[in-house]
Amino acid sequence: MLHLGLLGYNISHSKSQYIYEEILKKKISYNLFDLKKPYDSLENYFNSVSGLSITSPYKQVYLDQVITTDEIKSLSAINCIKFENKEFVATNTDYLALKEILIKYQNRDIIILGNGVMASVLKKILIKNSCDYLLINSTELREKDCINFNSYKKRHNKRVVFNCCSRSFILKAIFDKNDLFYDLNYQMPDHQELSSINEIDYIDGLELLNLQAKFALSFWGISQ
Repeated sequence: MLHLGLLGYNISHSKSQYIYEEILKKKISYNLFDLKKPYDSLENYFNSVSGLSITSPYKQVYLDQVITTDEIKSLSAINCIKFENKEFVATNTDYLALKEILIKYQNRDIIILGNGVMASVLKKILIKNSCDYLLINSTELREKDCINFNSYKKRHNKRVVFNCCSRSFILKAIFDKNDLFYDLNYQMPDHQELSSINEIDYIDGLELLNLQAKFALSFWGISQ
């Protein structure tokens, strides 16, 4: 049986095992390392798994224990690790998946909500591709009872708002009818309701999770 694992904190809501089993069409063993403090060494995880994913808040913890490409190294964040040729090798499937997703939105204004790791990854992709964006950081969002996106100037008729904030943050906002709300978190009923009230399109973060999972399986050399 395939043995995979996920490291993070407060991750009991994770859908990763279900997603991998849906893609692979078989049952797998999946270990949730739900830890207040991560292990000092990656070896502690790979005693029981052959592939490890990492989520918040530990995507920057093991940078000095892995080898990776210069492109991924520039992100200062990793979320997928394998043990190969007696070395730990890492990549960032957030980056790979978001690069693919952003291709669809090149002709929209882009707003990024938040200032964590996911927002940083998204910004670096946009900068690399010479794409303009507006960043609204978490502090500014929390200071406002309701944010009106119509108060920001638009270059294009359509706009996409990427929510990169933590799951604990619930957005209250007024959108334009042509806006798209892309939530990098998944299964957030309050955000689904917000989009319905504003009568705009909403994309649940499960799309991102599925793409991440496919990139991770490819990285681990697991046939899909």
